[in-house]
Formats: sequence, structure tokens, C-alpha cells
Amino acid sequence: MQRLRHLGALYATADSSAWGVLNEDFEWISLICSDLDWMWTQLRGSSDLQDPKRHLASWTYLMLHHRNYWKKLILRAGAHAAAQRDNLYDVQCFHRNILSQLHEHGSLVSPPPYETTQFPKEIFACMACEKRFPSRGGCGAHMFRSHGVFQTVRNLFDGTQCACCLKEFHSHGKLQGHLLRAEFCRRSLQRKGIHVAPVPGIGSISNGHLERAHDCVLPPLQAQGPLPAPGRRAEHDGYDLILFEELYTIMLDATGVEDCFQHLKLCIQGRVITWERLLLTLRALRDEATPADVEALPITKEAFHLLLGRLEDPHTWPFLTQDTVIFEGHWNRDVQDLAEYCCREADAADEHRLPDQVPRGFGCERYFLHLFSGRRRKGDFQFFFDRLRDTSDGILIHIISLDVVLSSAWGDLLKPSAREFWKDAIRRRLVAGLIGGPPCETWSQARERSVDAHGRAPRVLRTAEYPWGKEALRLRELLQLSVGNSLMGFQLEAVVALYCVGGIALTEHPAPPKAESSVSIWRTPILKLLLSLPGFELLHLAQGLWGAKSPKPTSLMVLNAPGIQQDLLQWQVTKDVPVQTSIGVDLAGGWSTAALKEYPPALNRALAQGLSKALRRCAVDETVQISQAFRTLIQKGQVIKGEWSKGLRVK
Repeated sequence: MQRLRHLGALYATADSSAWGVLNEDFEWISLICSDLDWMWTQLRGSSDLQDPKRHLASWTYLMLHHRNYWKKLILRAGAHAAAQRDNLYDVQCFHRNILSQLHEHGSLVSPPPYETTQFPKEIFACMACEKRFPSRGGCGAHMFRSHGVFQTVRNLFDGTQCACCLKEFHSHGKLQGHLLRAEFCRRSLQRKGIHVAPVPGIGSISNGHLERAHDCVLPPLQAQGPLPAPGRRAEHDGYDLILFEELYTIMLDATGVEDCFQHLKLCIQGRVITWERLLLTLRALRDEATPADVEALPITKEAFHLLLGRLEDPHTWPFLTQDTVIFEGHWNRDVQDLAEYCCREADAADEHRLPDQVPRGFGCERYFLHLFSGRRRKGDFQFFFDRLRDTSDGILIHIISLDVVLSSAWGDLLKPSAREFWKDAIRRRLVAGLIGGPPCETWSQARERSVDAHGRAPRVLRTAEYPWGKEALRLRELLQLSVGNSLMGFQLEAVVALYCVGGIALTEHPAPPKAESSVSIWRTPILKLLLSLPGFELLHLAQGLWGAKSPKPTSLMVLNAPGIQQDLLQWQVTKDVPVQTSIGVDLAGGWSTAALKEYPPALNRALAQGLSKALRRCAVDETVQISQAFRTLIQKGQVIKGEWSKGLRVK
């Protein structure tokens, strides 16, 4: 963004800019080209600008004659890129949380995805742990974390200034890098016998503070004053002197070449030393051994060099000849990688069906959540659920309607505190079930229809290739998309938490369109994985059979409520699906699909009856008790508000 602003400033001062010099800077030109391509990628969904590779004139026109507007476009591109990253991060988080829960519950066939990396030709390894690493930095980090071995140059400084060349580097990490590269300074300090306690180095909190305060602000500065005398350079000390002496001692006591080799190999095995340092030690032993030292050995000179050569050969140590490294599996992967894992896991679950988990049970007093319930009204889900209240079996069920219009504290499921509160209540088995239909306006196939009456129609925000959002959108559309993804992610996380504790759940969403190219949540990999687990089933129905004004094909993902089909059939009000469609704009100027967000009363009655039966069938665990603190928190946390409190009477 700064380069693009600078480019606009260059065009604004075209007569005085050194374009000849700039055009010779090919690296800068390639960066500017990539920046313009990035900017067009962000704006092509909300602007008429064309690809700058083919229509650069329209971009230069803005920079020349509309500089303020050019700056606003840069800000919009940056805001779009940040919002896209936030959206993908939210999607990645709920995928990761769901897979992590299922993995801990033992419901997945495969382990977490892992990475396989090709080792470079140069070898970096720890001889003690017999592990090879892809880089010198990785090996050094392992040596410090596992064995407490750090770079020897850290004993040569306790500040941020080199004591040899008097340059100020502003941070410990930069000074450490300088001493690793500047052999003259390193050898001079070693020659002077400097040995101080090491200060926190690269990756430490204090070094991070120093870098944020000074790094990238000032370059290394040369201090004034007399430089120390250079003196004679110190000898190379990269080898291990103790190992050097032990190897030579073993050769002095050798009784045979092969026996000596085995003793040398045993001496090296398990020693805290890197492969690079071991090679330096073996080469130092070969180079510094005088003819008199070799003659003192009970083996010949040829055998002496042969033994050292065998120890230097990577094939002597089988772990050094590995071509690839497999990193430990984890769930912190890109959305695409997690989606591919879900597809593989769904196929594997179909072939190797996992056994049903033994439910742990709930207390005699249970809570049931109605997510995204909307306004309280006569004939809604809670209206019928309250009328099915029956304590003859000793089980008392409280229903809580959750929506931001009812409670700004606990009903706003975009707040991390509210989300974590309800998920924790599920994990503690205080909440035994839920029902909800996450926002479907960004998934609706009605967006694919053209509306000619008023000349306006919502755009398609998702495609089969990009089910979580297209790459280029308006900021307002991206916000709507992000809210839909976040709320759907919370409901799926809550459903999986109920699956792990043996609870009841029902998720409602429009049925998948007939066209395979159209997007639907039921075609996403994460839903395919959930539907492959035992206890989940997918039901298809038309809400028009229960009183909706249009067919409204709907799918229900039901967890642990197998008898709900009979209750749905019992409360069906008609045998004929209505032919009226709810597409376009109504007489009041609103979208016709808005009225379909509320379920018809007959459907609410059937769902309340079926889910109430399923809740009462759940096993009873007397150890689960509702604490008075939990009741008080719900009552005083604005969970109960107005007419809504009638559904949550705590006795």
C-alpha cells in the first residue's frame, strides 16, 4: 500500500520524477506490477477498473487527475484484503475446533494431517537424539530447547554493541548475527578471552522489545572512539576439544581396527553434539595429529585415516540418510487442507464405520437452546415446547431462545464470551440439546435468479469453488458473508460438542439445489464428515406441507433423534406442495424470502414434540447438577428478558 501511494505521488510529480532511473530498477518495477495486480484482485468485485496488465491507462488517469480518490481505492483494497483474511481465519478456526473435538473424542479414523518435507543435501542433525533437521536454524533451536546448548558467540557480548568494531546494532539478535558472519570480530573477541553470561537472544521477549523499539528505524551505527588493536587472530575453535581427546584416547587403547571403530562409534552415540561440529572435530583430529602422534597408535596410518573416514560417512549413521522428514500432525492448516482431510475422513468413515459411543447422560434438570430464534411470537418453537412441559418422569427441561434481539449479552453469538459460555455449558452437560438454522441469505439459490421488476437483485456471494466466499466482493457483502460463516461455525461447533456428550441437535438449512454447480452447506466437506458419523441423519422436506406459503425445500441434520420423522408426518397440514414462489420483491418493497425465515407453526409443533421426546430418552446421570451460580448467571445476565422469561422458570 505504501508503494502504491508512492507511485501515485510519482505520477502527480511526473515532470520532476527521475523516470529514467526508476525504469532501470527492474526489481522495483516487478514489485509495482505485483502491487497493481494485488490491488485489482481486491477491487474487481466492487469496481469497474480493468486488469492493469491490459488497461493501465485507466489506472494512470486516476493517479494523475484524482489523487485523493486513488488513495481511497488503496485503503479500500487494504480493507478488503484484511476482511478476507479475517473471514478465512474464522472458517479455519471452526474447522480446526470441530476436527480437534472429534479427534479427542476418538471419532476420526485418520490422525491429524502431517507434512512431509524433503531434506536438503547439507546435513543438520543432533547425534544425541538421532534426529535430522531441514535447516541449521531448526537444528540450533532443537539443541537449545532440548539440551540447553546455545551459540558460543553469545558469550562474547552482553549488550547491543560489538566490542571489536564498535558498531551499534540496537538488538541482541542483530549483534549475534553480525558476530556469526564477521569472522574477524569474532576471532578478535575470542583472542581477548571475553566470556560473559549470555543475554536473551533471538526469539526472546526482551530482544523482541528491542527490535520493536529500534530495528528497521535506524541502520547499524558506527560509534566514535579508539578501536581495539586487531592483534593475532585466534585459532579456529569450532570443534569439541573434549571429544577430540576422548577419540584419540580410544585409539591408543585399540586392540583391532574393527573393535576400535565400534568403540569410537559408541563414544559418539548419545553425545550432545551436532553433525557439523562432529565433522569439524574429526577433521581437526586428522589435521592436527602429527606423525609422532600417529606412530604412537597401535594401528597403522592407513587404518587411522580409514577409521576417521568411516565416522565421517553419513551412511555409518542410518538416520542421516533419510530423504524426508515427517512433521508431527496438527490441525493448524489452511482451509483447503482441512477440507481435503474432511473428504478423506468421510470416505474412510463410510468404509470403516465407527461404533456408537456410549452416552454419558445428563442431569434431571436440563437446558435446551433455540439458536437464532428471532422475536418471541405465538406459535414459535418455544411456544409449543413450553406446552409440552411434563415432569412426571422426574425430568425438567428449560428452553432458552437465543437471539441478539432478545439479549445483547448472551444472545449475540458473535461475541467470543457468549460463544464460549454456551459451549462450556454443553461440555459440562448442563445443556442437553439445541435447534437452530444459521443465516442462509448468503447461501440462498434465490441469488442466482434475476429480478427485473425493480432492477435490483442480490449478487451471488458463494460458489461451489469458493463455498466460504468469493475472492472479490464489496465490503458490505464481505461483512454479511463473515457474519454468516461465523454463526454457522458456532452452531456446528456446538453440535459436535453435543455429539461428544451424547446430546440432541437439529440443524435446519435450505435443501441443496438441483444444479450441482450451485453452492450448499450440505455439499461442504465439513458437513459431509458430520453426516458420516453415527447418530447423524439428514432429512429432506418442503415447509409448504406444514403451512409455508411456498414449497421452501429444507434439509434437517438430526443428531440422536431417530423418531422425529413420525412427529413431522403427524403434524403435516396438507398433502399438496404449494405452487407459489417467494422470489423477488413483494408489494411493500422487501424481499419475498424474508417471511420464510420464520418456521410455520405446524412445523414448530412437530419439531418441539420430536425433540422433547428425544431429550427425555437421554440417560440420567445424577452427578450432573445445575449449580445455583449457573442459574443466577443466566437470570442476571439478561438471558431472561421480558416475555422470554416465561420459558425459563427456575424452581
